[in-house]
Amino acid sequence: TQFTRIIRITIKHRDKSTTLQAATFFAKEVRNQLGNQRMIGPVEPLIGKIRNLYLHELTLKIEKQGINLPAVKEYLRSVELMLKQMPAFKSVGVVFDVDPV
Repeated sequence: TQFTRIIRITIKHRDKSTTLQAATFFAKEVRNQLGNQRMIGPVEPLIGKIRNLYLHELTLKIEKQGINLPAVKEYLRSVELMLKQMPAFKSVGVVFDVDPV
């Protein structure tokens, strides 16, 4: 069997449509680079708002074999920087969670 690592990416912002737009942008960038089948989302979690911030989640599945996880993390950080350089997404929060339980 093929083992995978899961990286959950949570996008947060006080405006719901900005959150979805930022999550959609993030997902599109990652899909272009890492392939469609590895990325799930964006989806609104069961609890879609915490502390006045709307949430959208992306789930990235990475095979444990043949994938350089540090390079993937580095790439995700670069997408986050790209996102935050856009005026509309400057104040968007991005949280990475590797292998969430």
